[in-house]
Amino acid sequence: MDTAIFSGRIHPMVLVMPNSDNNFGGSFYTPSTLTGKWANYTAKYETCSF
Repeated sequence: MDTAIFSGRIHPMVLVMPNSDNNFGGSFYTPSTLTGKWANYTAKYETCSF
């Protein structure tokens, strides 16, 4: 990202990459019967467009 920004290929931006690991060896952002449908929720409510 830094290289692309510094070279002018892309505009500066905020990039958020959460640690989504859980104690069961999976991911909070993968739909499962154990953790729920987090990927669906995140895609629907936590993204924004500009």
